Amino acid sequence: MLALVARYITKLALAFWIGEMLFFVIIFAPRVFRVLPRLQAAELQAAIFPPYYMSGLICGVLILLGMIVNRPERPWAWGLAVFATLVFAYSRFSITPELLQLQPQVVGIENPDPAAAERFKEIHRLSVQVNGAALMGLLVLLALL
Repeated sequence: MLALVARYITKLALAFWIGEMLFFVIIFAPRVFRVLPRLQAAELQAAIFPPYYMSGLICGVLILLGMIVNRPERPWAWGLAVFATLVFAYSRFSITPELLQLQPQVVGIENPDPAAAERFKEIHRLSVQVNGAALMGLLVLLALL
């Protein structure tokens, strides 16, 4: 019975996590900048990112706990689950704080500091890349579980 409950929670956490990521990438992020002025859109996204990454971390922990109970046969499944969870931890505790610190210096400023603007672009690009990598890993994990 425990294995059945763990399998259900694992799949539910995986579905929620992938759904959250797809919603953010496909629907929320592109539209928020079309509907709101740039500064307000950036502030809204800044408010969304910490809980976005924290919910991913919670899903990652639930997936890993479910995998401990069910012991999937494919070792890649473990690697993908750990990878996505670590990416979200890195994003939540390293990338997001730096972006939030730089944002007031570059967003909505007519002549932002060039070094701060360049660093913001670099960190934002990294954020998009690691988020995409985590999403790809989770989609493959979905196929493996």
